[in-house]
Amino acid sequence: MKWLIEKSRYVAYIGVLVLFVCSLTAYILGVYKTVKAVIAIAVGEVKDDFALIALFDCLDSILVGTALLVISVSLYELFIGELKVPDWMLVRNLNRHYWK
Repeated sequence: MKWLIEKSRYVAYIGVLVLFVCSLTAYILGVYKTVKAVIAIAVGEVKDDFALIALFDCLDSILVGTALLVISVSLYELFIGELKVPDWMLVRNLNRHYWK
């Protein structure tokens, strides 16, 4: 039983992998939206008022991808082992990330 509980930490690999794939998907979606928006703006299909909205939509996808990547790296560091990543990518204390 003890062995099973000790090895259960590797179940976190599933969460890390899923979050990493979601992060990559969000980045790819953000790049796709950016290229699509830039082409639409360059061709003149998008009015000036909506160009900024289209670009903010791209930014939203990339920010979601970044958040998912940080969560994935933090889960790996917390449950599986150490990584050589910048300190800002790790969530060790939730209080550190609250706005004051």
